Amino acid sequence: MGLLRAFGLIAIVITLVVSAAAYANGLPIAALAPMGFAVLALLLVLPFPAYERVRRSRVLIACLFYTAATAVSCGIANAIELNATNLLLSVAPASGLILSLWARRTWERRRRVGFSNYYDA
Repeated sequence: MGLLRAFGLIAIVITLVVSAAAYANGLPIAALAPMGFAVLALLLVLPFPAYERVRRSRVLIACLFYTAATAVSCGIANAIELNATNLLLSVAPASGLILSLWARRTWERRRRVGFSNYYDA
């Protein structure tokens, strides 16, 4: 889960940078509102370790919400105006899809008793 959390934080930083560039380029803040909720969803679950399956389910749901919300925001932005800055917003749903697939893969893991932080795939 450590690499998933690190990649999630990198995705958040990239999302914030691209959103700020789109806002500076004249995109209305209403088009970026779903992007803000998506970042908030990831920020709520990423700082905490997810050793149990219930917590890994929360991470999976947050990743799926991040993917859907960033896709909605990207769609709204590109419907308003199609330019290079708004097309960069499509990086967020792509990274969200990778995060969701990764979280789904780790969701199925079972912890091995007697081994510290070791999981069977």
